[in-house]
Amino acid sequence: MAFGCLIKGMVARELENTRHVDGDMGRLNRKSEASLKKYGYIGAEAELAEHMLQKASTFGLASQDDAGGVFVPHGLIGDYIKKLRPSDRVFFDAGAKMTELPSGSGVFTIPVQKSLATATSVDESGQLVQTGLEWGIKQITPHRIGNATLISRRLIFSAAEYEQIAVSELLYAVHREMQRQIMYGKGAEAEVAGLYGNSGVSKIYFGNSGATSAGSTGKVLTYLDANLMEDLIAEANGRTDGFSIIAQPQVIRNLKNSVINSNGTFNLTPEGALTSDANLKKVLGVDRSFFRLTDVTRDLTVGSSSGICSHVWFGQFDQAQVFTWGGPQFKVSSEAVVGGKSAFERNALALAIDMDWDLLARQTAEIFVGVDALTTLT
Repeated sequence: MAFGCLIKGMVARELENTRHVDGDMGRLNRKSEASLKKYGYIGAEAELAEHMLQKASTFGLASQDDAGGVFVPHGLIGDYIKKLRPSDRVFFDAGAKMTELPSGSGVFTIPVQKSLATATSVDESGQLVQTGLEWGIKQITPHRIGNATLISRRLIFSAAEYEQIAVSELLYAVHREMQRQIMYGKGAEAEVAGLYGNSGVSKIYFGNSGATSAGSTGKVLTYLDANLMEDLIAEANGRTDGFSIIAQPQVIRNLKNSVINSNGTFNLTPEGALTSDANLKKVLGVDRSFFRLTDVTRDLTVGSSSGICSHVWFGQFDQAQVFTWGGPQFKVSSEAVVGGKSAFERNALALAIDMDWDLLARQTAEIFVGVDALTTLT
């Protein structure tokens, strides 16, 4: 069966990664069988190659699709989050959470904190004042995201890593689009409602001392602006320890390019040499992190700074929670049609990745977007 070729490639690759041949004795030694366990099977190579699909079906891990192919939950593929490139998982590295719900479980309602608690002093016999703590209900609804491609059966036979490359590329595209929607999803046209459109996420201007109105121009970020970020989070009664900064690479480079003199003023590092990431982390504080992400909106105009401004996200991103219904689902078929092209007619396999997901922003007072950071390099 066509899917068996794909599985054989996966198994062969895993075996190559977990064994070595002793040239003198010709012995085959397994370094570890741990990687095979992620597929849920341990046994002889022949058994793995020939019966993996059968066992997957037996244990409910795979099922036939309408086009005669096979539907494979990500549990058979392994920990897909670890397979992501660093640029795919920036928001997760910055603290965002991912929760996997049972596949097909439908809409969920979850309580959301709308305001922070307050307290006042009263006389011994006085009446306690009602706290400002308010709660709301948020529904999380499946939004479908995915992609598909045709891969050559001949290449799978001749180069097992081709399957790995194809899966990696599809996952990359899916999670890059997820990150874009986490930031800027429209909440319409099948997209989730992103953080930027949430009224609780403050938009501020570094060129106007953190105000919500624009200054006359954009601003090159320095260490003082990192301090301003901390002040804004603190003024919102948020947690300042461990907050993260997500920005375009040029913005992080400008931040690295500023240093503190003994009198507290700033200048460029000697001869324009950039400080290291490690030095910047020391300046920001060991409990704070910064991340480069090219999908952050850029080429904006603020005041007289035309087309050279960029967003900077900062705050506590563990307040953003991604829910998936069963995680990404892999589908393989030798009969399906992708983009008007038949896998059967082209002697190919149709490979698709499909996922239902939604985004929940809990306490948005801890998330900010600066909208006027200059991307011109200093």
